[in-house]
Amino acid sequence: MPQHEDAFGQQVDGHPTPFPSPSKAAEAVTGNIINGWTLWHIEGDGRTLDELRRELDTQ
Repeated sequence: MPQHEDAFGQQVDGHPTPFPSPSKAAEAVTGNIINGWTLWHIEGDGRTLDELRRELDTQ
């Protein structure tokens, strides 16, 4: 399910309100408690949000 970030948090297509974190968005989509940082992948290169976050932290 596509996800994008807006000024209020993580917005998941098909859900009317944004989520405060990738994990809360993943939980809403899967129905399970899950780490959204490792669930969501970036279109085009397949990296997880966690991989991207780690890369940006080292810059």
